[in-house]
Amino acid sequence: MLGVPALVCGQTLHELDQIVAPMAMYLADLCTIPSNLAGNTSLSVPCGLAPEDGLPAGFQIMAPALADDRTYRVAAAVERALSERDGDLLARNPYAV
Repeated sequence: MLGVPALVCGQTLHELDQIVAPMAMYLADLCTIPSNLAGNTSLSVPCGLAPEDGLPAGFQIMAPALADDRTYRVAAAVERALSERDGDLLARNPYAV
């Protein structure tokens, strides 16, 4: 797992480079490109808010190629479990519009 912070509304990727080492951003791409080339299906489910800045964090779910239905079922189960545990994430996000 590789964590990269979300951009604050209005923040640019150049500003993010000052926060996250460029090598970490490269490694994040390195971890996702092989899956994309293989045609695997994936999606990201909001899973909480970072304690240091309140920005959303995501949980990535991946499945084999052409298994979109499996990805959606797992994502729905994760969202349901997180919602039961944590309540509405948007209501607690200070950046939500």
